[in-house]
Amino acid sequence: MMTLLFFTRTMNYKKFSFLVLLCFVGSQLLAQGYETGKIKRGVKVGVWMYYDQNEECPSLVIDYDKASVICIKPDHEKYMVKLDSSNWVLSELSRQPRYIGSYQELMRILGKNISYPKVAKAKRVQAQVFLEFEISEHGRATKYQVYNDPNNYFTDEVIEAFKLVPDLWLAGIYQSKAVPAKMLIPIEFRINNLDADLNGMTESDFLGKKLNTVVVMAYL
Repeated sequence: MMTLLFFTRTMNYKKFSFLVLLCFVGSQLLAQGYETGKIKRGVKVGVWMYYDQNEECPSLVIDYDKASVICIKPDHEKYMVKLDSSNWVLSELSRQPRYIGSYQELMRILGKNISYPKVAKAKRVQAQVFLEFEISEHGRATKYQVYNDPNNYFTDEVIEAFKLVPDLWLAGIYQSKAVPAKMLIPIEFRINNLDADLNGMTESDFLGKKLNTVVVMAYL
């Protein structure tokens, strides 16, 4: 994948205000591979840079002192967005919704906290499920829905893990207005030494933005 070296500068996004509390004391510079910035008394301060993959340039730059977006890497994919009280449409956005942080961090949280359900493992059930959620116009993840879950083996596990992701999002912008938008995360549950029998729905059954696939392995 080619790294994009240019970013779209945006106006300050006045509607979001947040503090991310971390387990640090004093003041220090934090560099974890996917994010760099300064911590003071357990709070992110100043300018932070977030990297979604192995990139030379950040995907998102936030000024926590000013509660503003300095720059965000353009995303020209289409999203499912709600432009009125009832209708969802597939559309490009002036600015995409996104996690305030690195998507590497989001995937790490999910991968660390999703366990293979014991009943599904005992019955050797494998599946590819799809977690769909909305990013509201206020920048909050809401209305979780898990699809393609045979006998609901995996739904609770996926939703409980997703709730551990910090609920900090930028809302999508359409013609200068914040709008609700949907995202999808594919999650594969696989068992070693078994053929990958992942029947049912596929990513092509869903329209709009899809994040990277999370793979959860079980070992017999």
